[in-house]
Amino acid sequence: MYDPGHTWLIYATSTTIATALGILVAHFVIVATHGPDILLVTGGIIGMVAFGATGDVTAKARWLTSVTVVVPGLAAAALGVVLTHHSPAEIVVSIPMAGFCIWVRRFGWRGLAVGGVTFFAYLMAILAMREPGANLQQILLVVGGALLCGVLLRTVMLIEFPARRLRLHLRQFRASCAEALERSQRPGTDAEILVPVNHLPDLTLAMAGWLQQFDVASLGVDPNTLRRTMFDAQSATELACEQLQSLAKSGVDPHSDATLSGVLDALMTVVSGTPSSHDVAAVELTARSAITTVDPSTPLGLTTLFVSRALLAQLDLDDAARGDADVDNPSPPEPVVSDADVSTTDGAATDDHVTNNTAAVVRWWDHLRPTSRMAIQVMVATAIAAGVGQAIAAGRWYWAVMTTFIVFMTAATRADVLTKSSWRVVGTLVGVAFGAVVAILLVGHPLPLSILFLVCVFFGYYYQGANNGMPTIFFTIQFAVIYALLGFHNWTLAFVRLDETIAGAIVGVVCAYIVTSQRSDGAVAASVDKYFAALDHLIVSCGEAQTSAHQSKPVVDAAIALDNAHQGVRSTLSNMAAAMLVGLGARRRARSLQLGRLTRSAHVLAQTSSALSADPSLVYTGHDAEVVGAAVSRLRADAEDLHQVFLEQPVAHAERGESLAQLLSGVDARPDTARGAGVAASVRLDHLLRTLPDTVAAPVASTTPSRQ
Repeated sequence: MYDPGHTWLIYATSTTIATALGILVAHFVIVATHGPDILLVTGGIIGMVAFGATGDVTAKARWLTSVTVVVPGLAAAALGVVLTHHSPAEIVVSIPMAGFCIWVRRFGWRGLAVGGVTFFAYLMAILAMREPGANLQQILLVVGGALLCGVLLRTVMLIEFPARRLRLHLRQFRASCAEALERSQRPGTDAEILVPVNHLPDLTLAMAGWLQQFDVASLGVDPNTLRRTMFDAQSATELACEQLQSLAKSGVDPHSDATLSGVLDALMTVVSGTPSSHDVAAVELTARSAITTVDPSTPLGLTTLFVSRALLAQLDLDDAARGDADVDNPSPPEPVVSDADVSTTDGAATDDHVTNNTAAVVRWWDHLRPTSRMAIQVMVATAIAAGVGQAIAAGRWYWAVMTTFIVFMTAATRADVLTKSSWRVVGTLVGVAFGAVVAILLVGHPLPLSILFLVCVFFGYYYQGANNGMPTIFFTIQFAVIYALLGFHNWTLAFVRLDETIAGAIVGVVCAYIVTSQRSDGAVAASVDKYFAALDHLIVSCGEAQTSAHQSKPVVDAAIALDNAHQGVRSTLSNMAAAMLVGLGARRRARSLQLGRLTRSAHVLAQTSSALSADPSLVYTGHDAEVVGAAVSRLRADAEDLHQVFLEQPVAHAERGESLAQLLSGVDARPDTARGAGVAASVRLDHLLRTLPDTVAAPVASTTPSRQ
């Protein structure tokens, strides 16, 4: 799994530590009060859920969330203890509680954490009270201790090491650049080559998000300059990779040209290691000499030009990371909350209204907020799942209810629910088969079982970033280990667990599609709308940068916002994968995957515009500025046409008259200058905007999902 900034590694490791601390607290309670071993499970699960659900943007916000969940967690555990063995009451109370725990997601990550901890504390208290010897005091000590351990761990994690994190981000970025450049020199399919290239914007986004959280000025680094130079290095490397890929497809060896071979080897040296200051001076001289001497009208010359620019951009990034670069704007960046921070599909949900354009009749629930609508769905699903679970295994109704709650916990649409349910069933099938064998073999060996339990916690959370069935597999093995630790694992229980999981998943999907149902088209359209709004903002920012000095920062901000929007489209489609395998869904998925090409082309325009704005002598004035303004209007109109094609709406302006190249032919911009590069980037983007409608309107030949 790709993990920029080791975000998922840190997340999984810290969650595993929190789980271990919860188990340790439970062990002390058992020793002191002679309680049952089931308390180990309670402490571990509460510690895991409480820590894993705190996904706020900043470390301080995560600490505050970990404090907030303590009281509702203890209250829910006490309620579960009181209602245990009162079968109708404990089931009835779980229904509105599930609805509340989904509804509270409207308050973002903190609401998600409160809802998750409350519901699991209630269910785990009921599970613990099934064992003889458990009582209220023991359960409250275990739950409270596990939650306080989470607070303690979050307190420790307030201590950050920004210098180390900065080096880590840069090292990962350079490694991805090296992989992308190396892959682009080999023949292969577009998908094989694009995988490492598509990683570069993810790393730039990770760096931008990290710079919002930490003050790197204390390291002598200007955050604005660092963001700009990293984006420039990303864009230049993407363009160099495309040119190298073009040579590879033509059967031309880049090392057949001495100049190109020299700058390419120098670039690989820079991105693959840490060259000495003498080497840096030598490769910089090589790059600048190549830029002034090559003939860009030939394929080898054009590739040499782009590789040389990528080399200089990487060197500028080195200077910015050391604090040696020229500072355009020494003020700290304005705090910006990205779409990824408030994603409705990857964690906490916000209550952005999603318009259902395909609905023939407006229904009363169409005006409800998403969390209110899904709260109704989960209450109906919980009631049905509890009844089905009770019928499958009397007294174990909570397994089916738990599955139903989990598939709704981070979902935003019915397609989300279908996809998560599908992965949960598949993961449970694999997990039951593997976990049952392993657990039965290790029954009576608590130490290896405990280690296996923590390993499952680690990988279960680490693979959440991959958005597939791997977390469910590990969590299912984890529950198998729990039963083995308690000494009563058997094959019959494994199949009962499988039946309950399948029942809970089916009930969740049925309720999502029938009760206050809302089509998922609106969520896809909303993500596409955000993308084209970000693209329009970037085009406008580039136009302003080409006609005004010192406007580099707004351009970089707009480019990062476009990457965020593109990531939002990819995330939305990924979370709805099961509903987009065939038919209209597959066609829409294939169309949206074309946005990767558009994003990379927009990066080039942003980079060239930023370079123009950085030099006041290069910005357009007078008549040339008016022509640039007209070109911006043309690009915006063509982008809006493509937007309408994506939404399957009629296009307002099918014909534009003269091409953008003809429109810009009158400006003072020689091909071998920064202005010429900007004109070429604008023409290239407009060509893509005008030709993509034919691509996205064509029938889908294959519905196999591809990574973009």
